[in-house]
Amino acid sequence: MVGEKPAMTMEIDKRVFNVEKNLASMGGTATDVLRQVPSVNVDIDGNVSVRNGSPTIFIDGRPSTLTLDQIPADAIQSVEVVTNPSAKYDAEGMSGILNIVLKKNRKAGINGLIQGGYTSTKSSNLG
Repeated sequence: MVGEKPAMTMEIDKRVFNVEKNLASMGGTATDVLRQVPSVNVDIDGNVSVRNGSPTIFIDGRPSTLTLDQIPADAIQSVEVVTNPSAKYDAEGMSGILNIVLKKNRKAGINGLIQGGYTSTKSSNLG
């Protein structure tokens, strides 16, 4: 028996929409994902509104300079909709806060760097 995440979960201060299995937004952008999230409105120009106001948009809990069209839909794990921000958010986004949670790519591996060089005077270096 395999368990699956529900499409939406309610938490104390937010609603979390799981978009990992949303086939309607595959191959699109974050704007296409937000069009599928209930209580979030996206107009034809890509402007996002929650409760008739412009929400503050976070990516992984931090403000970002990325636009929604720069985030691929398949990189998004879930969208958190906070309609009543707590004091944690310092009264930002009074109409709501959208937190886009990206998938974590955690693969075990090793990183390293090897440099070498050889000059025309027949000297070499290695680092």
